[in-house]
Amino acid sequence: VTLANDIPDQTTISFTVAITDGTTNWNASLQITVAAPEISISNYYITNDNNSNGNLDPGESGKIVFDVTNTGSCSGIYSAFLSESSDPDNYISLGTTSITDITILPNATFSFSFNITASDLAPIATPIGLTLDVDINSLIFETSNINLVIGEIPVYLISDQGTYEVCSGLFYDSGGKTGQYSNSENYTITFLTPADKD
Repeated sequence: VTLANDIPDQTTISFTVAITDGTTNWNASLQITVAAPEISISNYYITNDNNSNGNLDPGESGKIVFDVTNTGSCSGIYSAFLSESSDPDNYISLGTTSITDITILPNATFSFSFNITASDLAPIATPIGLTLDVDINSLIFETSNINLVIGEIPVYLISDQGTYEVCSGLFYDSGGKTGQYSNSENYTITFLTPADKD
């Protein structure tokens, strides 16, 4: 029996078996359940940054880590490859971009860790596109696309009012992330991209 390279874990395959001794025939139905590794990529996080605040700030070096879990029912040989998908101003540089031949057992997690440095010229809240490609035995593939934000993501409340030049941020009503806004509020806030000021 030959199975497809990307057959999902726990797939049930049914067979009909015919046996004969030349005189008598026997028929039987068989089922087998496939055990295969699977890929689950968790959200990334930053460690070993210079000020240990969990953000990659301008001028800092650190490690960007992706937790990859084998959610299948047999072990596999995993490899991970990190690349830039969007960094037009070259605000980051990557050190190691590939980690290969890592055995991950069923329901186990391995932390793929890559060296990364942000330019001291990078504006706060600049989004950088990164792509992580993970494969198992060069047969099963999964991709994670993320936006790494340089520095701590700024938070803006509509009640702050005014005009702000931003690349990204979190925007809330006057109650913030968890609070409530009041009735009959009337605020105006304006956001500009860096290109808008020229």
